[in-house]
Amino acid sequence: MKGLRTALNELYDRMWDARLGISTIGTDFGPTPYRLITNVFERLQLDADDHLIDFGSGRGRVVCYAARYPVARVAGVEIDEIAVTDARRNIARLRQRAARDVSVSLGSAGDFDCANGTVFYFANPFEETVFEKVLSNVRAAIGSRTNKARIVYYNPMRRTVLDSLDWLAPPEVLFTSHSGAPAVLLYRPKR
Repeated sequence: MKGLRTALNELYDRMWDARLGISTIGTDFGPTPYRLITNVFERLQLDADDHLIDFGSGRGRVVCYAARYPVARVAGVEIDEIAVTDARRNIARLRQRAARDVSVSLGSAGDFDCANGTVFYFANPFEETVFEKVLSNVRAAIGSRTNKARIVYYNPMRRTVLDSLDWLAPPEVLFTSHSGAPAVLLYRPKR
């Protein structure tokens, strides 16, 4: 059964890549499956003022998918130069783009300027110390704008880092894995 499920997920991912005119298949980065992305974005209810940041954006799958929405900005940050080159190529080829500004930057997530961000996307991209630094930057960027801020965490292997932050409310479990463990968590700042 697991083999069939994996094959169907891969087929679904290839279909979405073709639909968007991009190529994110076959990476070592373990991108978020489109079946989860589509469901997560339905729940986010993005609007024209949103600014989504994907930390550890790889070849840009989430960035490109988010760019289909008429939001203010979609940005990714990735430390791997080859992945950034691929992500920028994907952005250039992207069909159905509606976002006003779409980009992927080469660099460390800990040094990325996340000012004006409203949606912060993580797919378990880095070690705990970097994660803590990025979350500190996110907290500073949010400031008093707690009503719009959301943190999406796919494959939450370092969930305890977020759960220990006193400025975040307990997460909403958006999706569970087949084993019943949380697969995607949604955090919001306390108001």
